[in-house]
Amino acid sequence: MAGKLSAPPAPIDTQNNYTKKKQDMEKAFREFHDIFSNKVLDKNKSVAVKNTEKAIVDRLVNSCVALENLNVGEGFMALAVISLREQLTMRDRLNELEYELCKTLKALRSAEKKDEPKKP
Repeated sequence: MAGKLSAPPAPIDTQNNYTKKKQDMEKAFREFHDIFSNKVLDKNKSVAVKNTEKAIVDRLVNSCVALENLNVGEGFMALAVISLREQLTMRDRLNELEYELCKTLKALRSAEKKDEPKKP
């Protein structure tokens, strides 16, 4: 067995704790991601909705910190990946909105030109 070292498996309660923390983080991520489907403007959100959003973010951060405490690097890496994924989601949505806006403006300009009286 020269050159082959393996660590003993973690105790079952440690494995279960890790699994629970990871599941908590995944659930918090799904809740966080669902926030993006809400299209209510910030100024129109109730205090309850704002508090719920804050609680979801807190749960996500806390679950990542708990995961970090069990496996150094994993919690913060998960949070970084989540942030990057959500930025890409936002970028895609902004691109869709910009495309629709440009299409609408082009149609309006085209209709405007048709309605202009012809110059003699």
